Amino acid sequence: MKFLKSEKCRKVRTIYKLSIGLFSQTSFECLSGTYFSNAFASVDGTGLSLRAISHSLYPTKFESKTKLILQKNNLFDILIKNGYEIDPDVTGRIETMVESIRDDNQLYKLDQIIKWFNEKRKNSDMEVKEIDINELEKWNVNEKTGNISHETGGFFEVIGVKVSNTFDREVGKKGWSQPIIAKNPGGILGILIKKINGIPHFLLQAKAEPGNIGKLQLSPTLQATTSNLLKAHGGIRPKFSEYFDNPKKAKIIYAKWQSEDGGRFHLKSNYNMIVEVDEDEELDIPDSFIWVTLYQIKQLLKIENFVGPHIRGIISYL
Repeated sequence: MKFLKSEKCRKVRTIYKLSIGLFSQTSFECLSGTYFSNAFASVDGTGLSLRAISHSLYPTKFESKTKLILQKNNLFDILIKNGYEIDPDVTGRIETMVESIRDDNQLYKLDQIIKWFNEKRKNSDMEVKEIDINELEKWNVNEKTGNISHETGGFFEVIGVKVSNTFDREVGKKGWSQPIIAKNPGGILGILIKKINGIPHFLLQAKAEPGNIGKLQLSPTLQATTSNLLKAHGGIRPKFSEYFDNPKKAKIIYAKWQSEDGGRFHLKSNYNMIVEVDEDEELDIPDSFIWVTLYQIKQLLKIENFVGPHIRGIISYL
């Protein structure tokens, strides 16, 4: 290992006493990090090593790719011994941790998902052109207030607010005034889950929005306002909405109202949901949707402007 001259490093040797003998490890402590010339692990892979930690078992003892083995001396037993209560929520979170550290997608590899999405962006026909407010169809500007609203009364309204006594903000006590989006009833942001060969897969879509960088972003299964669900636009109901607004054929994993950005929206919140359908449920999946795993979602977060904010918010529960 060669270091730049600007780096200050010192050689460190550590002796470990193990049941099968003594082992030495040499490392270099540097300003920019630590380099280990040799190390000992149960397996030559980060994901499998982390799973070994959660199981307290050697990788050769794993009986399932995603299910933790409830055997003596594994993580569950350790938690119970230390006074932790193992309920379904804790069990689910530990299993989710395992799912998030290895790629077990039964349908698509990560590079296939990236290629699929990039092709969707490239082939998108949507065009966005900036126009004057007065040119907007079916949107009106109130002559008295200046508020902008839709002629149906749906969707949202742009109003003005005066903010004062803002001691904890950058501008100090004097405050400020700004436009803000209001009267926007909460919608549903939902992700559909289905186990494929026992592995949880998340159904996401390449969704086009006029303000998106690159036109499309990876979005939840359902991303719909109340106006969308009520077909105020005169179109059709969003795909898979029946699993969220009346989920009789599905299991609700998570469902909570969560607030939106208060700097842009006035008293706005959306119903965030994770819903699981039976493994035998037959779904008609359009080409704009794709099954991904939790591990793959987290890997896709490393790509700039790829995964939309609503997915990031929903999976934070997991």
